[in-house]
Amino acid sequence: RGYTEFDLSHELRSYGWQVPAYTMPDNAADVAVLRIVVREGLSTDLARALHDDAVSALTSLDKVRPGGHYDCQHFAH
Repeated sequence: RGYTEFDLSHELRSYGWQVPAYTMPDNAADVAVLRIVVREGLSTDLARALHDDAVSALTSLDKVRPGGHYDCQHFAH
């Protein structure tokens, strides 16, 4: 797709979420993961908000070209 877990982590931060991305130890350094810590008592509304924001973040990242530039349409006058 042209983006990484680190890009998704960065995009989620713009929605107010702190979802860190990590690479694994040396024997699996090519694997990256996102870490979400869920507290007991997480509400359905908050879980749904995270899901919706993650979908929005992924949709936004899908518009990014492999070179890191957004695929934008020009304004029509």
